Amino acid sequence: GNLSTPTEYLGATAVSSANVALLAAAEDAVHGTGGAEPRHETNTHALMERHSFMVKRSVSMSVSEDLEGDEAGGDDCLVNFSDPRLFEGNVMLDFQTDSPAHRKEVEQLGDNVEALRSRLSSLVSKARKYVDAGNQYSNLGRKFAADLLDLHDTEGKKSAVNVGDLGPALAELGRTILEIQSYRDALLGSFETTFCAPLEFFVRREVKGVNRLKAEHSASLLEHETNLARLLQLHNDADADMVAARQDAASASFKRHELARFDLVHELNQLEMRKKFQIAERVCNGLYADLGFFHQCHIVMATLEPSMRDMQHALSVARKKFAGHDRIWLAKRKQLELRLDSIDPTPNAASTRDGGTFIDL
Repeated sequence: GNLSTPTEYLGATAVSSANVALLAAAEDAVHGTGGAEPRHETNTHALMERHSFMVKRSVSMSVSEDLEGDEAGGDDCLVNFSDPRLFEGNVMLDFQTDSPAHRKEVEQLGDNVEALRSRLSSLVSKARKYVDAGNQYSNLGRKFAADLLDLHDTEGKKSAVNVGDLGPALAELGRTILEIQSYRDALLGSFETTFCAPLEFFVRREVKGVNRLKAEHSASLLEHETNLARLLQLHNDADADMVAARQDAASASFKRHELARFDLVHELNQLEMRKKFQIAERVCNGLYADLGFFHQCHIVMATLEPSMRDMQHALSVARKKFAGHDRIWLAKRKQLELRLDSIDPTPNAASTRDGGTFIDL
């Protein structure tokens, strides 16, 4: 029967004041705000804290533009990406007169290239694991969406499950998940083509170029040292033509060695800038891929948001009614229990019942 009014449970005769109080409380519960079951609540406080942090971070970046060194606070996270000094040329090694100390500096800088190759290769490997994990996540999302759609599909294998009027809502969730997964696929594909592959190619190309110049430098040095040793082996009375020939050979090898050394030093310095360009471009590509993904998702959810608000409002109203109905049933049960306590179950005791009427459930 209709559970919206408790007076129907009173019967034709009066009941005790305790029963009236119980039913009055149940009637008040219909208009109460108590929930019938636990519900998820969005932690808006945490979201606002995160937003405030981002705002403060942006302000700090603006303030630190005119500060230098320790005056900027020393926070590595506050990087001003619009600062032109970020891409100023860095001379890692000046071209100096050939000496053991300078050769050691060149060797150390060359060894750093191998360390860079190892670090960036590891970064590419982890990025690809991230992409693979994202693809697996998308596949699971599509399976979940397929089950949601199948619940709504009258011809689906799970059509025996009665979801009633909520079938379209489940289907809408499934379609939304499928659409978002398609955007995620585009994000992961973009991450592979604009981050992983170019960075991997950069590492291979640059390391190959540096190794080639290092080999040329080593070969020219060996050639020059050999020619110089042959020249120094000549005696004072050596043939003038032989001396001239070996002097020419030593001079030519010295020139080739100096040019090879210059090219290597220049390449090592240039690599430092190309590394900056490459990493900055990869960062921009990765962030723009994320931007596109979340922008598309935002459009989808913004389109659904009015319907979501309508459904949330209907859910809130239904929860209140449900909680009130449940309290009415509890009050009704208590009233029944009190009446049963006053009834003598023996046949001869029918005349001893009070004036109340038995509630027909």
